[in-house]
Amino acid sequence: GKRMKILTENTLSHDEDMIAGHTDNFLMVFLPKEDLESNQLIEVEILKNTAEGLLGRYIKETIPCS
Repeated sequence: GKRMKILTENTLSHDEDMIAGHTDNFLMVFLPKEDLESNQLIEVEILKNTAEGLLGRYIKETIPCS
């Protein structure tokens, strides 16, 4: 799938194992939380498009924001 950078936001209230984030063009992406926290800029691979948003997976370390 396509790789995109997202800014992580909050875990999902109905599923604590998932975290949400947005791409730079405001697309909503959901992915497994793993060890991610909110306000991290990360790269994800988009796996699927759903009615609620995109489903992705974390693919590399946090990108420095300097």
